[in-house]
Amino acid sequence: MSLRLLAALALAFCLMACGGGGEDTTAPPPARQAAPPPAAAAAEPVDETASAPADEAAEFTDLSQPQAGETDPAEVRLAEVKLGPERVRQDSTLEVTVVTRPPRAPGTAVVVAFWINDRKVQETAASTLPAGKLKKGDGVFADVILLAGEAEIDRRRTELVLVENSDPEIEAIEFPPIKGPGDYVITVKAADPDGDELAYQLDGIDLPAWLRVERDGRILMSPGDDPPEILEFEVVVRDDDGGEARRSVTLTFKPPPAAGEEETAPEET
Repeated sequence: MSLRLLAALALAFCLMACGGGGEDTTAPPPARQAAPPPAAAAAEPVDETASAPADEAAEFTDLSQPQAGETDPAEVRLAEVKLGPERVRQDSTLEVTVVTRPPRAPGTAVVVAFWINDRKVQETAASTLPAGKLKKGDGVFADVILLAGEAEIDRRRTELVLVENSDPEIEAIEFPPIKGPGDYVITVKAADPDGDELAYQLDGIDLPAWLRVERDGRILMSPGDDPPEILEFEVVVRDDDGGEARRSVTLTFKPPPAAGEEETAPEET
């Protein structure tokens, strides 16, 4: 090999070893990119009551306990119970009045039990006993029961009341048409609420003998030719226990008609 060829090969080798010479086609390494920030964790719900200061915490009211100005139901008592009316008859409606001390609190209730002749006839929250359940001589009282919820906290009994006699009633007095002398009957219709037997009487001053009343209440009248101008009296109906009813009657007799005049009947009221 010639010296010139050897020199050229040596030069080429040196250039390759030392990095000099031709265009560098080697791609540079990729630039290092910054890692993305980690995703934010999902927010958890915040318990505001837990984090609120103690003096700002929610307040709850126990409605089962008496509030300011209210009375504890367990402290309420029956101060007075009364059965009315003052005079009780068979057609009376009974009513119980109740007073508590202190005033009744929320959560309390009253139950009234009515007794007739030691037999309970009604027990409800109603304070009245309707008419139609009594008869003369019955003994009536009521138990008043005060409740707090379902617990009985007080009980009182009214005084015993006796059902009194009821007065009879005059329902009507019926007059017949009266024309001159003759026999007439005036009918008295009366009844007694207690079913008592009735007695009838005429009450007045200087009643004529031709005016009288029968045991059954019929009034017999036999005016003659010369009756008084006005006849006044009272019809009295009594029962066997002292009760009575009265009705006033006024009869006005007119003089007999003159010849040719029409005869008229006496007026009655």
